Amino acid sequence: MVDLVFFDLDGTLVDHRSAVWETIGRIVQAAPNAMASRDELVTLWWTLEGRHMRETRTDPERAANVGDMLESDVNAATRAGLTGIWLDRGIDFVTGGPPPPAGESVLRIERLTDLPDHL
Repeated sequence: MVDLVFFDLDGTLVDHRSAVWETIGRIVQAAPNAMASRDELVTLWWTLEGRHMRETRTDPERAANVGDMLESDVNAATRAGLTGIWLDRGIDFVTGGPPPPAGESVLRIERLTDLPDHL
């Protein structure tokens, strides 16, 4: 059961990862001795979203993020403790090619109308 759902479906309009990486880059510059991989930084970015969950008194396990970018929307949210749900639109919005392969554990939908079955 999920109490809170985030939507991150802007991949069709803009590759928002550049803005995320720019912000993360500023954080890293402010702490030059900090060491973290790119994946860890993305996960930390999602951890910041926890403030919304704290404000609504929702545990991460009871929150989901629905996104159309497999790595930055879904996998990163999952690493941060949320349920990541991939809206697979059949295209990689960064490369224009086919969508990336997803592991069997990824919750995948093709239409938003499929979402209630996963909540």
